[in-house]
Amino acid sequence: MKILHPAVAGTLESCDVQIKIHPNDGQGQDIYIDSVVKAQFGDSILETVKEVLTSFEIVDASIYINDKGALDWVIRARMQAAICRATDSDFDWMQEKSLKIGEDSKSNNTHLRRTSLYVSGTSPVNMVQAIFYNEDCMVYDLEDSVPVTEKDIARLLVYNAVKFNHPKDKYSLIRVNSIYSEFFDEDIMAAIYAGPNGIRIPKVESAKEVRFISKKIANIEQKIGLEIGSIDLWCNIESYLGVINAFEIANADPRVVAMALGAEDFTASMKARRTKQGLEIFHARNTVLMASRSASIDAIDVVFSDINDISGLHEDTLLGRNLGFDGKTIIHPKQIDVVNSLFTPTEKEIKYAQRVLAIVEEGKKKKKGAITLDGSMIDKPIELRAKAILDYARAAGVKIGGADSVD
Repeated sequence: MKILHPAVAGTLESCDVQIKIHPNDGQGQDIYIDSVVKAQFGDSILETVKEVLTSFEIVDASIYINDKGALDWVIRARMQAAICRATDSDFDWMQEKSLKIGEDSKSNNTHLRRTSLYVSGTSPVNMVQAIFYNEDCMVYDLEDSVPVTEKDIARLLVYNAVKFNHPKDKYSLIRVNSIYSEFFDEDIMAAIYAGPNGIRIPKVESAKEVRFISKKIANIEQKIGLEIGSIDLWCNIESYLGVINAFEIANADPRVVAMALGAEDFTASMKARRTKQGLEIFHARNTVLMASRSASIDAIDVVFSDINDISGLHEDTLLGRNLGFDGKTIIHPKQIDVVNSLFTPTEKEIKYAQRVLAIVEEGKKKKKGAITLDGSMIDKPIELRAKAILDYARAAGVKIGGADSVD
């Protein structure tokens, strides 16, 4: 492959690297590295750069690297983006070796959806920092947070982040651009080759769209040797039409494991005014929630966009939890602990659940037909809710004793 013209990828921000590449016809590879950690990591940086050049079969190139503490996967992503731009070519996903989604990453934390943190696909520093927060799900974003001119670069950055640097104790998602976007096909390819737990689809409006996407993913999974169905789908409902079709969308395909309401786009589609009180989205909230329950999938509540209003976040999250949502989409790390705490069973709830299961067990031993606790009838739905509370508490790391042994 030949470098046709100069190109740049990356920024001069912390944890990033800026790659400038130029034609160097017949002169071989001329690589200059400017880095404050050159003495310690210069050889490693050079090795990564040459590895990428070899994968693209680049013989002649002049490359200037201004490193701001980038990790190996960031350097690789920026090199790939710069070469694609300099050669006017698309990234060849078929030449990449996919990483299989292992049982460890699929099983750890996959049933917790308390917090789903959006992380912009343009920012290496945000991706690195997000690993150390307490969110249950990391949502690498290729859609709203990425300018049109940076879609190609963000795609490669997210691809490398998920493939090489995603922690196994978090559930990984990639939010791609919408099905009718010019970026959708490339986003799907990158996402599947990266090997996340799931793909988050924005602006879903019909079951037909979901089935089309699932089939497309299955074809790629089959080609690269992944088990068909390995990758989950999360559907974002962001318009009045999506809300109208929510039940069909939720039940459209076995891949769909969660559904979320996007309040800002939904209110825009309704010509409504978005308020903190949220009465304008109350019906949509409940419709998405009930549709999720009809399909036995998780329901994810709306973003609370004022990151400085912690009391407002608390109130909004409590409403969502009381309605029955399983978790909430968040946009800033400072929202994590508030949302996690409200979606984690309280000590009072845990103790009551333990008492319910204990009295149910006692009733079974005594072959009682009717069981009461504190003057209230204990029926099957209450028993199932008690089991769910204890299961969720355990998953959240809450230590449970006493009647916890009751099944």
